[in-house]
Amino acid sequence: EYTLEGTSIEEGSLHVVALYPNPAASLLQVRWSNSGEQVHWKVQDLTGSLLMSGQVSGAAMLELDLNDLPQGTYFLTLQQSSNTITRSFIRQ
Repeated sequence: EYTLEGTSIEEGSLHVVALYPNPAASLLQVRWSNSGEQVHWKVQDLTGSLLMSGQVSGAAMLELDLNDLPQGTYFLTLQQSSNTITRSFIRQ
């Protein structure tokens, strides 16, 4: 007996296309596929402390200046409507 289930991607959903360079020295570029809605973003350290945050409207790219962050591992969270994506990156 087999069960078939489909997976679909809703229009307007957020998908991270690229996060580079990773590791990053001073500038991190983030690109995603959907630019139709406002995207809220935040950077947190490994303890969950909020270090940076903001929002982008009508664009599918974000450049983060990392010069104020010490070397280490961080989490970037992007949120659009009900979609949330978190990716890790390293600050050299």
